[in-house]
Amino acid sequence: MKKYKAFLAHVLFWLSIPFTVSFFIWIFFFQNIVQIKTQSVGYLEMLTYKTNILSNFIIVFIGALGFYAVYYIIAPKVLKRAKVIETFLLVIALFIATYIFLRSLSFLFPEIDWLSSYVAYPILLFFSAIGALFRVWEYGKTKDKENAELKRKTLETQLNLLKTQINPHFLFNTINNIDVLIENNPKVASDYLRKLGDLLRFMLYRVNERDMIPLEDEIEYLKKYIDLQKIRSINPKFVDFTIKGDTASITIAPMVFIVFVENAFKHVADKKQNRGIVLYMEISAGKLIFKCKNTFWEKPMSQPTKEGGIGLASVERRLDLMYKDNYELNILSENGCFEVTLEIELP
Repeated sequence: MKKYKAFLAHVLFWLSIPFTVSFFIWIFFFQNIVQIKTQSVGYLEMLTYKTNILSNFIIVFIGALGFYAVYYIIAPKVLKRAKVIETFLLVIALFIATYIFLRSLSFLFPEIDWLSSYVAYPILLFFSAIGALFRVWEYGKTKDKENAELKRKTLETQLNLLKTQINPHFLFNTINNIDVLIENNPKVASDYLRKLGDLLRFMLYRVNERDMIPLEDEIEYLKKYIDLQKIRSINPKFVDFTIKGDTASITIAPMVFIVFVENAFKHVADKKQNRGIVLYMEISAGKLIFKCKNTFWEKPMSQPTKEGGIGLASVERRLDLMYKDNYELNILSENGCFEVTLEIELP
């Protein structure tokens, strides 16, 4: 269907050229030629009519030749960075073909020799330029589509990689903990099992529906994840999660915060201390601020860094793709404390 519409648009365009040319030729005729008294009006009308038909033919043919030669052959070569000599030879071939056509036509119709000489080459250049512009415009649109598709596939790959990184050890630990609870407290074990099911459903299905998800869904996911991780801690105040501001109607890239939270649980120094992990989220002035802070044992390679941490490099690449220059990520590790601060400008 698209090809049919494009073909029809091309046909209508070239059919419109003769009407435009005829309009200007007849204006020229009535302003100048009719004032000549030495020739009969009938002869002038016949001459003008014949000249009009031939000039239209020349313009349409030369214009189409230049347009399609550049559009289909020369411009694609240039865009694909063909050799300069190859491109130059193609341009020369176009002008030679035009010259042969014009010379052949002038032998048959000497009265339009002046028209083919003075008008045809500017017309060739004009429509060749239009062909080049159309090809460059379409090339830009195609590149935009390709870049958008590449971005989508990259985000999908990054997200799948992120889910793969989170699932294995988290699932193993959670299932073992629930297994222990089944004998001691079946009701609590059932509650945790339901939360685990909700998390898996969110990771496997919800985040694939669209690029952005409601912030409230992401927060609910984090809360359930934290509850499951707290099974191994006997201190209910081990994790502090504070949220400020209105989270309604705000969307966010899925599974951005979970990497920082997951690393905090993995590397926290003591799961019995109060506020061993502190999470803070604030929405204000068109900006989302997320902080994740945890203590850790100060020994070599005990805590991931921005450059080599598990999942941190992956999530930063996703932030670059999703938010470009509209975010700021800072990671600080000192005095036994690891802190991540992420600021995102909301649309």
